[in-house]
Amino acid sequence: MADTAEFLKSDEVKTNAEGLKQAFLVLTDDATVNMKTMKESHDTTVHTVIMGGDKDKIAKLHEVCKKQNQGPWKNRDQVQ
Repeated sequence: MADTAEFLKSDEVKTNAEGLKQAFLVLTDDATVNMKTMKESHDTTVHTVIMGGDKDKIAKLHEVCKKQNQGPWKNRDQVQ
């Protein structure tokens, strides 16, 4: 997701998000360290939140976001 800032500023995202109440992506990382082995573990999730507007527009923006948020992490979608 190195180019996320550019993605979020793209015309495709702006056009599809226009008029929606909320549309954003959040990345969370719950990291833990085993103090005996000094090994880290990460539980990373991308949250896609899209709500409040035309159902077709919400569905289209959700598909656009899916192209960006795929990776070695979990995805949690809150699309209404």
